[in-house]
Order: sequence, then C-alpha cells, then structure tokens
Amino acid sequence: MFELSYPLNIQVEVTEVCNHRCFYCYNSWQQDNSKKHMTIENSLKLIDLIESDIKPFQITLTGGEPLLNLESVLTFARGFKRKSRFYNLNTNLSLLNKERLEILMDASTNRSLGILTSLPCYRKDKYEQITRAKDINSFFDNMKYLLENTSLPLTVNMVVHKLNYDDVYEEAQFLFENFGVKNFTATPVIFPANLMNSPEEDYCLSSEEIVKLLETLLKIHNNLNMNVDSLETIPRCLIPEELRKNELNLFRRSCSAGRSTISIDYKGGVRACSHSPFVVGNLFKEDFKIIWNFFKPFRESVYAPKECNECAEFFLCNGGCRFFGYKEGDSLNRKDPRMTSKIKKIVRTTKKIPQIDEQKKYTINPRTRYREEKEDLFTFFSGDFANVLFVNNDLKDFVLYLQNLKEFDISTLLKNLGKEEIFPQLENTLKVLIDRKILI
Repeated sequence: MFELSYPLNIQVEVTEVCNHRCFYCYNSWQQDNSKKHMTIENSLKLIDLIESDIKPFQITLTGGEPLLNLESVLTFARGFKRKSRFYNLNTNLSLLNKERLEILMDASTNRSLGILTSLPCYRKDKYEQITRAKDINSFFDNMKYLLENTSLPLTVNMVVHKLNYDDVYEEAQFLFENFGVKNFTATPVIFPANLMNSPEEDYCLSSEEIVKLLETLLKIHNNLNMNVDSLETIPRCLIPEELRKNELNLFRRSCSAGRSTISIDYKGGVRACSHSPFVVGNLFKEDFKIIWNFFKPFRESVYAPKECNECAEFFLCNGGCRFFGYKEGDSLNRKDPRMTSKIKKIVRTTKKIPQIDEQKKYTINPRTRYREEKEDLFTFFSGDFANVLFVNNDLKDFVLYLQNLKEFDISTLLKNLGKEEIFPQLENTLKVLIDRKILI
C-alpha cells in the first residue's frame, strides 16, 4: 500500500478530566496533575485545521470524559455539522442525560454523529470496582433514552481484563435483551505505557484467554445476531488459524499508529495514537505536514519487530501494538508481548462476491467521502475503514457521475452510457463499489 498523505482517522482529546478512574485507562501515563480542557478558541482553530490540513475521514472526540468539556464538544459538533463531517463521541454515557443529549442533537445531525461508549461490566459491583464510580444507573437510564428517542448509531465496548473476563457473553446478552443493543465490541485491555506501580499489573489477559474471548464474540454473533468486533490490534500470530479465517473477517485490525491514525491532545500536541506517550509536535505552532512527516517511520515499518520479518500476515496487524506495556527506554521495535511465532502462510477466507440486482434502485452511500492523496490517486471512504478504496481519476469521476444520478438501475445506467458492450467491465466495477459500501 502506498503512503497516505493524510491520516484516515484522528482522535481529539478535548479534556484530560474524567469522572471515572479505571485503572487500565490509556491516559494513565499522563503525570501532570493540573488536568485541563481544550479551549473554545483552540477548538475553532482545530476545526479549520481539520478541514484545510489534516483531512481525515473520521474524527473521534474523546478524553478523559469529553462531556466534562461540553462547550468544546458542542463547538466541534456545530463545526462538523456545517462541514458535513461525521464524528464519534467516545463517552462513558453517565453524563449524557436527556438535557445534554438534546443540546448535542441540536448541534449535530443523525448523519453526523455516532456514539461509542464503554461499559466495563453490567454488574453493579464490578462496575463500581473498575470505575471507582457509582453511576451505573445513570449509564443505563441515559442509554435507554438515547436508544428510544434517537436513531444515533451506538456501539458498546467492553474493555476486557481479569476482573470482567467471565462476564463478556452475559453482558452482551443483557444489553441485547434489555435494551436492544445491536453493536457490541469486546477489546482485550492494552497495558498502558509507563504505568507506574499499578496494583493491577497482572490484570492483562493471557494468550489463551484472548483466544477464548474471540471465540465468545463469534458465539455472541451466532446466538444473538449482534454485530461484534474487537477495537484494538491483536497480533495475528496469537490467533489460531480457525479464528483467523472466520467468515465475518473479524479480528483483522492492524496497528494504525502514525500510519493512518493520530491523536491530538487538548493543547494541540500530536501523538501516533492514544496509547503513545510521545508528543512529536503541536498543531497550533507547527505545520501539519511537518508533524505528519515525523510519523513516516511508522508508515515505513521501521519500528516493526524483527521477529515479524517474513511473517505472511504481517500486513494484517503490522506487528501488534507498539505501546503495549511500553516503558521508558524501550525500543519502539520491541515485540508486542503477546506475539508468538511468525505465520508461514496466509489464511485466506472465501469472500462472497456481491451480486448486482438488476431490478434494484442503487444510490451512492450518503456517507461516502473522497480526497486526493496525490496526482491521479484518490481515497474513497464510506464509513468503515475496512472499506477504504483507492482509485484513479477516471474511477473517481465515474463515482461522482453515479452520485449525480441520485438513483438508478443497471439498465438505465447502461442506456445513459449508451455502451451496452462495456457491461462486463462495468459489472466488475459496480461489484467493487457495492462490496466497499460505496454503492448501496
């Protein structure tokens, strides 16, 4: 794959403050006790920089708990609404009551906002033990109101460790049966960088437990028909072959740190990802192109562990997480502690080829966006990073032509083009667009 000229995704930490104190938080490496918010002025500056210089397809507003800096969140929401940009709000939901949700909805649109929330455990005792907070009833009340009164897409993530490992299936079932939650993710905890003398240092899952967790996710999908996933990189060599070739194409999340993702803190400092303790530049003081160039070694696999050399599936995980358990003085090309041994042969799944319904009215996905990477090379994005498509100028123009048609069927399309003899080539192109969710 060629080197991206801009990140696909960015995380914006609008505050360091949080009303929960989860021991595994990825921001635990921050040693500054003077916790601060992003100012409205810097929020407005960043909105403009996102549009002119950074050009991501997806933005996640996070923290800390972002709703503790509601004014900044609303500033971003209004800015993204004006510019028709989609963003996710990563919130623990305990503060997103009816009043705040209505204010947020006024500043957004159903098509511009998604909610990603974390539920450490559906059981009150474990929830309070993990979060050091007593607001689980607020979580459930706010989630119920959100689901019953909006059409916002909601994903519930469970960060999984020794304390809640046995509760994964039951939590998914509880959310599905009591609230109708359809999107559930369970993510093995990432041991935070530079964690200082944590009493829970042995809370990370073993290799066997991670494998069992992935099996549980597939069981949740099969039994409850929920959409499932895991949100962080898992080294491919850790995953048994029978799981690597699952029909859902899950567990293929590669390390995107500095490659296609960056994290921006409340002061404008930029890191390779939310787990990295290294700030390489400040957006409010330096040109973004210079900062992006600092991450070139990530994109060129300079920091890939030598143990990953010649691994057949390296491209699917990029060698695991660069910052799992990272300690000061470690090399960035150190092994992810969860790695085993290199994979000698790619496990390929039989992917169902999308079929064209000649009676159906097709349209371009309203969430489809594109940008120019370099001369005659464009990136199309339709809301899912698994469906990113790189095209030349001719195919870009064809997609825009289809977009202008608003709605069409295949026979009408052929008639408009006046070239029925090109159907075989056109059919293949349309199948690719349908597969990537650009054409729906």
